[in-house]
Amino acid sequence: MDGTPTGANRIDRVRELLPEIAQIGDDTLRTAVEQIWAQVWKESDWADLAEIPKNPSAPAAPQRVPDAWTLITHSRAVAQLAESSAETIFTLHGIPYDRDVLLTIALLHDVSKVVEYEGTRDAIAKSRTGRLIQHGVYGAFLMWQHKLPVELVHGVIAHTPSSRGVPQTHEALIVRYTDFLDTDSMLLDAGEELYLS
Repeated sequence: MDGTPTGANRIDRVRELLPEIAQIGDDTLRTAVEQIWAQVWKESDWADLAEIPKNPSAPAAPQRVPDAWTLITHSRAVAQLAESSAETIFTLHGIPYDRDVLLTIALLHDVSKVVEYEGTRDAIAKSRTGRLIQHGVYGAFLMWQHKLPVELVHGVIAHTPSSRGVPQTHEALIVRYTDFLDTDSMLLDAGEELYLS
């Protein structure tokens, strides 16, 4: 045995790494988020989800991007930023949002990166899946398998500029821009110049 958690232990590790999952009030959505993360982890060669860099193909990665900027820390940051942004928009503009939908999209928006990249923390490359399938599509597919509502699937597909679709719900829009905010903050801090995409 290589020490990689299995079954219920994977779910426990997902819960430990992503405590924001516990804030999802709907049992079905919360369970789906946990199971989807555990499933992609099982399908990958990663020993621990905490080892996966956020964006190993970025110009600064992996040499200059700090270890703290992992896929897990990014997912947590997007969930927290999305919630605070949605609350501000609601407070100042009266635009309501569904917290469970928002957190589900935020926590699953990059889950497909677990199988889109392979290797080790020090030597990582796009996997065959990452080279052939548009970013976010596999996560959306797993959401369909778990019978999640189309609005949530849409939010994961529309979060990336790789998609031709653009956000059509408030929750999807907020996740898209908080994803950009967190990613671009990392790149600027690492000394990268930002460009329009």
